[in-house]
Amino acid sequence: MSNDRSRAAYPVSLVLALFTCLLTLSGRNFFPVEEAPAFFVEKAAGCWVELGEGFETQGVRQFYDNVTPLDVIMLTGGVVAESALTGDPEWTRPLVRGEQLVVERNSGELMRLSRSWMTAAARITLGIPLDPDHMSPADWPALPGLGPKLAARIEEYRQKNGDFGCLEALRAVSGIGPKRIEAWRPFF
Repeated sequence: MSNDRSRAAYPVSLVLALFTCLLTLSGRNFFPVEEAPAFFVEKAAGCWVELGEGFETQGVRQFYDNVTPLDVIMLTGGVVAESALTGDPEWTRPLVRGEQLVVERNSGELMRLSRSWMTAAARITLGIPLDPDHMSPADWPALPGLGPKLAARIEEYRQKNGDFGCLEALRAVSGIGPKRIEAWRPFF
């Protein structure tokens, strides 16, 4: 008699499981995933810049809205005196993602601005696309599968032939083939 009960329970549990699956699948149609509301506006990623020597607060900072180095000085608590610096285009040109700013001071006064690039490792970490023409010899080993010897060949090729212009142009360097280019593509 207990055998008959277990046989009868088997189809009931199977029907219950199928019903649950159908209910779950049909429920997705009743409660679709909606887009963000019309009033929600996602901000752009902004401009990540490294503030180096000469800045009171050093480190990587994020700025928005075409900020210039003069704006950064004022935003970080620096005082900008009216001088020839305000006419220098390096001080008034908007920041570029991945830049590194260094300010030389003389007796507390701003003297000179140097603009360069963050390390490739820092740009990779922040999700800033790399540019093969903005990479130093020390930057190349940050890419997977690229050691010091290949980095030296890349720099030697660039010294002889000029800038690459794009990632694909690196294929002209001995030791770099299509597989390496594809492995590096997410970083550029």
